[in-house]
Amino acid sequence: MAAPAPPLDRAQKAAIVVHLLLSEGADPGVADLPPAAQRRLAHALGSLRDLDRAALRDVVAEFAAELDAAGLRMPRDLPEALRALDGRLSPDVLADLAAQSGARGLGAGAWRALDGLPDEALSALLAAETPEVSAVVLSQLPPGRAARLLAEAGPDRGGDVAAAFARTAAIGPDAVSAIALSLGRAAGARPPAGLPDAPEARVGAILNAATTATRGALLDRLEAEAPDFAARVRGAVFSWEDVPTRLDPRDVPRVLRDVDDGALLAALGAEPDGPVATFLMGAISKRLAEQMRGQIEEAGPVAPDDAEAGRAAVAAAIRALDDAGTLSLLAPDEDAPTDPA
Repeated sequence: MAAPAPPLDRAQKAAIVVHLLLSEGADPGVADLPPAAQRRLAHALGSLRDLDRAALRDVVAEFAAELDAAGLRMPRDLPEALRALDGRLSPDVLADLAAQSGARGLGAGAWRALDGLPDEALSALLAAETPEVSAVVLSQLPPGRAARLLAEAGPDRGGDVAAAFARTAAIGPDAVSAIALSLGRAAGARPPAGLPDAPEARVGAILNAATTATRGALLDRLEAEAPDFAARVRGAVFSWEDVPTRLDPRDVPRVLRDVDDGALLAALGAEPDGPVATFLMGAISKRLAEQMRGQIEEAGPVAPDDAEAGRAAVAAAIRALDDAGTLSLLAPDEDAPTDPA
């Protein structure tokens, strides 16, 4: 008969709980422990062998009982309190208290605040910063948005910022945190907007959801009455008709994978030889294009409502990929690459 296993000490029980949390994808804050405590934890975890369910249940029950008895754990000092309140305090207060206390690892809330600024406001902030700071900020944004801001900066400034990326390799986390706090303070100094998005973005979102006829009529009217505003609105609108001029041919296969087959065939089948269908078919393999043309012929005529819904589905899929940073739409006046390879 095997000898009973020796009882677990407190360090081993703590290691079991930490290992359980890590195996479930939780972060118990091991990196925040003092080095001596990290060493004790590693040694305790390394001394353990497999546990049966009963032993694991006893350890977890004991841990839960201690948590219940402890009530609520409070931050040990001001830096820990600031990390808990990051994103909740105003940027001015957070930056001042961080400077006083020497708190490190702050700025997550500031990055979220910066990402929430309209492109125009964020471009204005970056224009006053060095190319290196701008490169750090763009690195924290979704690639699609970073590409738009880089393009809006113009070729000279954009080139300087792009070159500055090579000089950001040695920037440490404290410097990134300081940049976030500094720019977060600047962003917080701006008066809050009554409406979250720029006017052209709000109109563009409405027109994206409108029918083709309605969208065309309203854009024509805007062009006649406010041409400058209309130009900005056209940049915010992306519809079926914009596909050949604003979608990179290399992104077409990715887009088609995200569109329901029925919606795609309805959109293409309404005008199989139209400019959008020709563009999309030309950006995929000949075998796949022939297969889709065969499906279109087999399906027959497409009802107008089904065609409109299909076009909207394709445009919506492209906008979603652009918003996620998976692809970057070209500006209305930018030339698309002609070689899909």
